[in-house]
Amino acid sequence: MKIWLKRIVIGSCLVGLGVLFSWVWFIEMVKRYPMDYDPIDIEYVLWKHGLNQNMNLDHALVAMTHDTWVVKLVEGKTKKQLTERFGAIRTYNQARPYDQYCANLPETVGD
Repeated sequence: MKIWLKRIVIGSCLVGLGVLFSWVWFIEMVKRYPMDYDPIDIEYVLWKHGLNQNMNLDHALVAMTHDTWVVKLVEGKTKKQLTERFGAIRTYNQARPYDQYCANLPETVGD
């Protein structure tokens, strides 16, 4: 067998294995995290990267409370951008007392 043909066969096998393992990982993630309010759920991950426009915003906000990189979604955004992304936005005075309490805890910023 010629060396170039051997390299093509080996390369094709490695690419095929990569595609197969990626597909298995994707299916496992979908089955393991079926709730769309889980920060590892595929719907939330796609929404977070701007690829899922049909995400339930209430569930997205719940998932954001458990997401470790949530600050990147809101930091540096204008009020208009936040409204487009999340829908209605409450002011500090409109928020629930618990949310106001959490907003005043310095150790919760970025968590």
